[in-house]
Amino acid sequence: TDATFEVVAVEETLAKTSLGTLAEGDPVNLERAMRADARLDGHFVRGHVDATGTVRSIETLADSWMVTIEFDTQFAPYLIPVGSVALDGISLTVARLADDHLTVAIIPYTWEHTTMHAWQPGRRINLEFDVLGKYVVRALETGLIDTLPTLAR
Repeated sequence: TDATFEVVAVEETLAKTSLGTLAEGDPVNLERAMRADARLDGHFVRGHVDATGTVRSIETLADSWMVTIEFDTQFAPYLIPVGSVALDGISLTVARLADDHLTVAIIPYTWEHTTMHAWQPGRRINLEFDVLGKYVVRALETGLIDTLPTLAR
């Protein structure tokens, strides 16, 4: 309709995401993807959940929030400081990074206009890593970088 739409979550999605914990009417975050023909001014995230994490802590500051998310250490190679990550569909910048957790700084607009204001420690959330980083990691894992001609390196 003009105000709603319907989606289907298949088994793969339910196994990989936190969507199975939602009830009818629960709010979700929706962010439009960056257009390929537009100015590159954003994060290279596409709406494909890679893993889930858990809210470790939420620190309230004078005019912002610091939210720390735990994740399985196998996903550490996909994150860099000041890199891109999407948390429950919210495209954000990594402010601090360790092998098993990341912290993002949240401005008031994001806090008020997403589901983030309702998060509590222990909540399971969806993680999506920057697609460019995923391609780099894959190229390194498969040895593709070593097979490229010298000029391409």
